[in-house]
Amino acid sequence: MASDTNPAPRLIERIATAFSARLFFPHQNLLRKEKHAIAKSYLETHGRVWNNIHERDALVASLYAWKKIEPVVRRIKAKLRKKGIMSGELNSFVERAVILQGKSIDSGIKGFVSKKVQRGTEKVYKSIAH
Repeated sequence: MASDTNPAPRLIERIATAFSARLFFPHQNLLRKEKHAIAKSYLETHGRVWNNIHERDALVASLYAWKKIEPVVRRIKAKLRKKGIMSGELNSFVERAVILQGKSIDSGIKGFVSKKVQRGTEKVYKSIAH
């Protein structure tokens, strides 16, 4: 969940809590000029996807959140690639563990392997936990 204001509106906080989602918001409100610049760079790459200022602000908030988590997602993918395992299921599990729960990448991998061992499907994954 993302907001373009600080503090985030109470309704957004409640929705994030209800879905156990992490809430991203800036250290200070994004200025109209900043929102315009972010939206403009997106527009140049992807075209216009908003119909009004509220939709634009929602897009800007989500782009702000992505900017914050993108380096983490890249590190996760790089670490999994280095271990030689490219599994969408593993990648998604580790991303959730790291981004939503604040765990380390290695801890996320071990948690995934632990679940697989409990289910008896550990053959492929056991070697990556080390």
